[in-house]
Amino acid sequence: MDAFVLVILCAFLAIDRTLAFSVCKVFFNEAVSSTGTYDVTFNDTPFCKYLGFRYAQPPVGENRFQDPIGLHPSGHQDHTVYGPICPQIDDHYPLTWGQPTDEDCLFLNIYTPSIPNLNGTKFPVLVFIHGGGFNVGSSTSDLPGVDAMIDSGIVIVTMNYRLSVQGFLSYPPFNVSGNFGLKDQQVALHWVNQFIENYGGDPTKITLMGHSAGAASVTYHMYSTGSRGLFQQAVVEAGSMLAPWAFHYSNNLFHNEYVHSLGVSSLRELQSINYQKLFNRKATQRSRKFALFNLPHFVPVMENGISRNPFLSRTPVQLVTTKPISDVPLLIGRTSMEFGLYFPPAQKFKMGEVFPNFNDKKRLQSIEDKINQEMKRSSDPKFLRKLANLAYMHSPLDMFGAMLASREDRRSPMYKLIFEFDGRFGAHKNNFNKVYLDDESYGAVHGDELGYLFTPYNVQEALRNRSQFEDEWAVYGRMSRYLANFVKHGNPTPPTIANDLEWPMYNARVANRQYVNVDLGDSIREEDDDDPVKQLWEKVFSCLYFFQCDLL
Repeated sequence: MDAFVLVILCAFLAIDRTLAFSVCKVFFNEAVSSTGTYDVTFNDTPFCKYLGFRYAQPPVGENRFQDPIGLHPSGHQDHTVYGPICPQIDDHYPLTWGQPTDEDCLFLNIYTPSIPNLNGTKFPVLVFIHGGGFNVGSSTSDLPGVDAMIDSGIVIVTMNYRLSVQGFLSYPPFNVSGNFGLKDQQVALHWVNQFIENYGGDPTKITLMGHSAGAASVTYHMYSTGSRGLFQQAVVEAGSMLAPWAFHYSNNLFHNEYVHSLGVSSLRELQSINYQKLFNRKATQRSRKFALFNLPHFVPVMENGISRNPFLSRTPVQLVTTKPISDVPLLIGRTSMEFGLYFPPAQKFKMGEVFPNFNDKKRLQSIEDKINQEMKRSSDPKFLRKLANLAYMHSPLDMFGAMLASREDRRSPMYKLIFEFDGRFGAHKNNFNKVYLDDESYGAVHGDELGYLFTPYNVQEALRNRSQFEDEWAVYGRMSRYLANFVKHGNPTPPTIANDLEWPMYNARVANRQYVNVDLGDSIREEDDDDPVKQLWEKVFSCLYFFQCDLL
């Protein structure tokens, strides 16, 4: 290359780099500013990203196993690099492999179509809570990118929150209440409400969205007095607080054994040991049995008066029988298969101790016996797999939705989707969890819908070969439009915008509730209440959760 041309090119690159940092700079006042990075979506929509905000004091030392303490922006801060993720044991979770980890991990990220000094528009805000069973994950683990929402004119906020033992240890003798991860999320929501306007977001138009454990978190926030008024809409995708993995009814025994295994005799000692010792593989990876699953012990619990500011003082079952404190427009959804393609053939269903009725050993054994009898009677070789998937993933979301939809005192609109499309943007079926598949049946598995809502994991390949991914791009366009419409209008298909279908309200007063099934062609369907496996689990659910066992 000619030396002069090389010099000119280097000069332009230097100018572009300077522009990338100078354009994305927000001033709170003369003493406080935030510098981010300029970027464009794959459709060339410009946006700014501000990474690694501290939204709370580091949860270390005397702050370990304590409620989070919020922080305000201060000084001239560089927000061009992600903060470390929260400690976790992620042997089987490739989405966080290789990411820097530290106990000092309470950071959030902002992606905004607002370019300072170029427009004064206030955009609706989508706050996203990642999944991972309350034990793994990070602010970036579920989202390879944010292109679709930026293209739609939406600000996106993601966050880390404390996980596993760091986030959910409960030990009354040391006044350790648990639920710190949920409280972190709440503090982050307060931060967003107070400061998002500086980044072009509208604090009066915040949608709280979560996937899997993030979805369960959203349902908890709907019933939390401390989260009242912090969001105006909610999206609950593939999880709810009714899931057997989302709450621990019998945590005391294990948590006591865990603390004793550390050899500490006071809170100060517990706060002083190296945080990596807290994540003792043998102790933290002990699990509870349920169906065909092993469930972690460090998840949300009832605080029983330990905390002066409890996040949970009632069980999920007690909460869901009441009207949500945040009665907001709601979109719920899941995939058609969830975990139903992962399980090898099994011969027995184990109940475990993950329900409020777990103390009635005789009752639990009789339920196990009945389920195993029904399995032997069934001609379906996948009976047990279907029941386990229903109990673990489908039913918690579906039951939560049905119970809310049946409340006559709840007036906010509610919508439901089931994502069935089996395409190549499905990161889990086609990539991350492909090795675990035991069934080639058509349908989307847990997490696959996210690639059609935000950015596909294989976006560069799909952009180079658009014609080969024609079906995927079509579904991507519709799914991301549904979500963007809900964030903006509280309705996936608002009447003011032309759509191929009119999405029915799930809580409409009709004989059979209706939802939208998303596939290569979208359709409106009615709930199938005649499925014998579903009918069996509903009877078991009523017995385990509500002590109504006569139907069994």
